[in-house]
Amino acid sequence: MIVKSFTKAIKGISLITAGVFSFSITADAQVALLTNDGAMFYVNGATVLVDGHVDNQAGTLVNLGIVDINGNIVNDAQIGGNGSPLPGSNGLFRVAGDWRNNNLFFAGTGRVLLDGGVQGITGIAPSYFYDLELAGTDRKEIQFTDQFVTNTLILNDRELWTDQYTMHVENTNAGAITRTTGFVSSLEAGSLSRKTLSSTPYLFPVGSTQNTPRYRPVFIEPTTSFPNTFTVRLVNANPITDDQFDPTDYAKDPLLHDPTVCYVNDNYWYKINHPEGTDNADLSLSYDAAFTDDQGAYNAIAQWDSITDNRWENLGFPNTNYLTADPNDPTTLTFVKRNAVTINNTLPEPYTLAYLIPPAPEQFGDSIICADVQTTYSIIPNTNGTYEFFVDSTEGTIISTTATSATVIWNDVPFGTINVIETIDNQNGYVACPSLVGSFLVDILSLPDAIFGTTYEYPNPNPNGTYGYNNPDDVFINDLISFHDSSTNTVSWFWDFNDGVNSVNQNPYHTYSDLGTYNVMMVATSPDGCLDTAYKTINVVEGLIVPNVFTPNGDGYNDVFKIRNSAVSEFTFRVFNRWGTQIYETTAPEIAWDGKTTAGSAAPAGTYFYTLDAKLESGNDIAIFQDKDTLEKGHITLIR
Repeated sequence: MIVKSFTKAIKGISLITAGVFSFSITADAQVALLTNDGAMFYVNGATVLVDGHVDNQAGTLVNLGIVDINGNIVNDAQIGGNGSPLPGSNGLFRVAGDWRNNNLFFAGTGRVLLDGGVQGITGIAPSYFYDLELAGTDRKEIQFTDQFVTNTLILNDRELWTDQYTMHVENTNAGAITRTTGFVSSLEAGSLSRKTLSSTPYLFPVGSTQNTPRYRPVFIEPTTSFPNTFTVRLVNANPITDDQFDPTDYAKDPLLHDPTVCYVNDNYWYKINHPEGTDNADLSLSYDAAFTDDQGAYNAIAQWDSITDNRWENLGFPNTNYLTADPNDPTTLTFVKRNAVTINNTLPEPYTLAYLIPPAPEQFGDSIICADVQTTYSIIPNTNGTYEFFVDSTEGTIISTTATSATVIWNDVPFGTINVIETIDNQNGYVACPSLVGSFLVDILSLPDAIFGTTYEYPNPNPNGTYGYNNPDDVFINDLISFHDSSTNTVSWFWDFNDGVNSVNQNPYHTYSDLGTYNVMMVATSPDGCLDTAYKTINVVEGLIVPNVFTPNGDGYNDVFKIRNSAVSEFTFRVFNRWGTQIYETTAPEIAWDGKTTAGSAAPAGTYFYTLDAKLESGNDIAIFQDKDTLEKGHITLIR
């Protein structure tokens, strides 16, 4: 059946039951128009090819086969029936032009395939498609009114542009929308609406070709299996400068947010509504971590609060990030999920992705420590994090750090706090936000104050002199040294005399048997077990000290003329009276003259003369000999 003129009018009832029927144009170079002037056009199992438009003016078109239209289809009357008596239009409409419905459309279990370039889904009456499939080479545009799908919306790789209207998917099966790379875009008040009847994630494959093209789907998972309806729109613009023609969307400044938020997404956002039902739902928003223009590594969802603070508020639920859960999605989108979100059921509310200020890093280390003791505090590192440690200078000093730790010496104060801030290197070079401050409180135990002094058996008679001692802490071999403790807050002591000998007495005595410089250490221990250390240098030197007065009167003080010496190898000492008679001689350095003559009688008081012949074991000159041979002369005053 071939149209020979511009218009083929169907009169009466046309029943096509089998075969392929083609309606096309002749050589007129005009588009053919298949129309029915009040008649019924009934296709039952056949394929009808129309190389032009179809205008269902005043009759009924029932399609139980295939109607393939290379132009528009306009329904001003009725397509299909409601089953009494006519069946629904259970066949396939393939349309390359616009779908325009101005009256009644009973889809039955049929499918409408839009398979052209830019195509409108239009008309003054909404269409209730059973299956609606998008194909062809360009986007499909909803115009003039909302549209409905009662079974499956098959997006394939096409954009469904709803403009300011809504595409309603009435089927409550979570799989009622299928796609490869297709998505639903909306402007102004437009949206994608889905009914739900299970606690299953429902995909809202929203995207946009306005501004920077994006596919940024949403998953909504109701918390129960009661009936609910949700609507979603992707607003592909900065919320403060929304250029998509809805003035109520303006001025939601991304820089305005609660103090738990580091930054919010300033490239796109969502309007989400819950017009039917009362259930909370788990909400998942998406971003492409590999897409530079997404700017950021998000871990939270924020909602605009226009009632109290006029700022983006962190929803506050535990953070969950996961890769795409859509098996038909070839991208590597990341979803940020918040559990049990209460979505407004009166007006669409703004939602966006956010990055929270990182929580305070947790530190590990000694919480009770003695002052002046090195101790290290560490954190469990984040692979992308860097850390800065700091303490108050009145409490302590950080003496070294690593990437994940700091070593501190605490001052002698009651307590101290070591603080750490984490900075995470976000993706795509976005400005990182420092974490909350992690503070670790330390009880600092007071130190003892280690103090000690020395008393010598033979106090230095001539500091800086020439008799063997050159400073006050010089001693000779075997000189007895008394160490006396003056420490405070101390219960025990440990002495190291630096010659292999130790002591735990509070006030010990010690002698040295060899020449040398000895650094004496005393460690004081407090009742809490804290330590403090004091040091003193003792010089054991070689040399001689010859007195010039003694009083052998038996009073126990200065009764013996004793030449003190250290490391002397040869020694001869002779005493003469004023007439030059020798009255005493000794070659033993440890033997002292008690004021008696060699015969054993007491020498009378007076002045005596001596000679001293001595050498040091080291071979060094004896200072009192002034580099002369090894002989020194002098006088002694004996007083009784």
